Amino acid sequence: ARSLMWATIHSPADTTGTAAYGSWTARRLHESIDLARSSGDDVALLEALELTVTTLGVTFDLEGAVASAYEGQVLAARLGDEAALARFEIWVAMAQGVTGQPAEMARSARSAYERGLRVGEDVAVVHGALMLYAQPPEEQGPIPLRGLDELLVRAERRQRPALVLHVLAAMVRRSLADDD
Repeated sequence: ARSLMWATIHSPADTTGTAAYGSWTARRLHESIDLARSSGDDVALLEALELTVTTLGVTFDLEGAVASAYEGQVLAARLGDEAALARFEIWVAMAQGVTGQPAEMARSARSAYERGLRVGEDVAVVHGALMLYAQPPEEQGPIPLRGLDELLVRAERRQRPALVLHVLAAMVRRSLADDD
């Protein structure tokens, strides 16, 4: 399962186009999940589920990403992997947000944010804070949200361009709202 995952994320894009490459990637990730399940390797399964979520921008497999987020949350909790649990909680929160479950989304985002702070998981902290900024103060939770400048530092530290762009977009929105 791990070899297939590695080969999938390190393979050059298919020359037939982005859609074909996305489908190819999604098929390989589904195979990785099946192999990890059949081998009983829960850590490899958790990695494959995470790759399925994080490659959504390549595969456009929304159904697979949402299912993987929920399954990964349960598996990370069972394995006691707090950092992975924080990441999966934030991805579940995102799924809840797009499926019209605002109360559940806020609850999941708060949990991911707080857990992320405790265990040093920047992806959960950054996405959690950005999601909670849009909530009324009473929904943001008891732990103060980190400022955008700190979130940018955390995002840059992870070297994840998409995460950095999310923070920069929030900074632009704030600047426009402040009429800067």
